[in-house]
Amino acid sequence: MERDFLEHRFGIYIHPICNNCLGVEIGDLTVYFSYRTPIAFKIKPKKKYICENIWGKTTEKHMAYIKAGQTNTIELKRDDFKEKLKTSFRQNFIVCARDLLKERFGLKTETGESSDSVRSNLEKSEE
Repeated sequence: MERDFLEHRFGIYIHPICNNCLGVEIGDLTVYFSYRTPIAFKIKPKKKYICENIWGKTTEKHMAYIKAGQTNTIELKRDDFKEKLKTSFRQNFIVCARDLLKERFGLKTETGESSDSVRSNLEKSEE
């Protein structure tokens, strides 16, 4: 019931990958967790970023599941991964919040832009 509530109310989707590994999708960002630790993320339709394995064999297995069949995965050092995830989360949160406000209340951004143009500008700045 809680999962349905999150999906319907907030657009948050939970994707089990294997035991103790799951993906949490919020808007265009999917963060993959091994236990409670973020180990990879993907920004639609961009590349998937994965942290170097500094943990152990179980997390290594989780990373293998996440990378399976992916040719566009970029492995980052831990500090670089954390910074890229933080930046991506902030950008995605802004877009999701604006989309939600637009959908629920018909609002536009402070500059009058639609959320689609905000998303487009964020994608350009990431390249």
